[in-house]
Amino acid sequence: MFNLTRQEQLIVLLLTTGLIIGSIVLIVRGRPAPAAGEPLDFTVELPAGDGVKLENVIGLKTDRLVPDKMNINTATAHELESLPGIGPVLAGRIVEYREENGRFNDTREILEVSGIGERKYGDIEGLITVE
Repeated sequence: MFNLTRQEQLIVLLLTTGLIIGSIVLIVRGRPAPAAGEPLDFTVELPAGDGVKLENVIGLKTDRLVPDKMNINTATAHELESLPGIGPVLAGRIVEYREENGRFNDTREILEVSGIGERKYGDIEGLITVE
């Protein structure tokens, strides 16, 4: 497994399992995920002789798990498809609109693209930028 030591493999496995279980709990309870940049507070005990603890040693923050805002002026159609509610056709329309009209000056300008209304804009507003 990528030439990791046995202990490193165990840490990766435990962190991944914790992330998956935590995501499921959040979904089931209907709670939103932590805000970007908010540190995740957790402690993991490994079955090692000295009771090795991983207590905020990694400094894992949610901003490393959540990608930065997507620049709709430079994103490819494939990248745009990762936005909620944006499929291949709509992503193609965004790229086409940008090629015909130039850069977006404001994120609200994406409303000019056929197929993007207020509701869809509301779903992606916090995920896009026009830097």
